[in-house]
Parts: sequence; C-alpha cells; structure tokens
Amino acid sequence: MNTGNPPFKGQSEDLLFKAICRKRPPIRKKFSVDLKHIILRLLQKNPTKRLGSSARGSTDVKEHLWFDEIDFDILYTQQLPSPFYENVLRKSLSDYRREVLQRNEKPLVIAEEDDYIEMFKDF
Repeated sequence: MNTGNPPFKGQSEDLLFKAICRKRPPIRKKFSVDLKHIILRLLQKNPTKRLGSSARGSTDVKEHLWFDEIDFDILYTQQLPSPFYENVLRKSLSDYRREVLQRNEKPLVIAEEDDYIEMFKDF
C-alpha cells in the first residue's frame, strides 16, 4: 500500500496464491527501516511468527515503531483530521465540472430526488 501496488501479483488466482505462499515481498531501497520491518513481519509466511498473531494481537501491530506517531485513541474517536481534507476543500464542484468538460466527458448529474433513500436509511 505504501507504493500503491499490491505486494504480490499473479495472472490467475492460483498463481497469486503461490506467489503469496512462496515469494518474499518486494522491499524497495527507499523504504525506511521501520517500514521494511513491519512489511516483513506482517507478511511473514509462518502464521505463528506473524506480527499480530500472538496473544497480544493487534496491540503488537499498533506498538510497532512504524506507527510510533499515531495516537490510536484519537484515531478511533475520529478526532484525527484527514490529511486529504484541504485538497477536497480547494477543489470545488465547479472545478470538477470544468475539468470534465475539458476532457469531453459527460458532467456528473445530481438527481433531484434520491430513489434509494429508504433502502439505505440505516447505511
């Protein structure tokens, strides 16, 4: 996820499964030591040695140095501001429509009424 690509690939489900079971995850040189360590621990082939598989469970994962700057209490209570929020505010709907028209795409149509409001009322 750090690179935007999955760690393993396969042309079929069987080949993907074999890659997951047999290949070492690709580690880029530019990754920090902490990132390399957590990737290798999370993708450990032996499930008994995998990070998070001990009796402490997710606590081991959350206490890893890679997450050192994350306050999980703030994250869980949704008090952590989104790093993408400012980008969303800067880009208005009119900007979106202008870009769509420049690409000769059909602009987004917003319905007057929501036909599915009942189906998704508890969503």
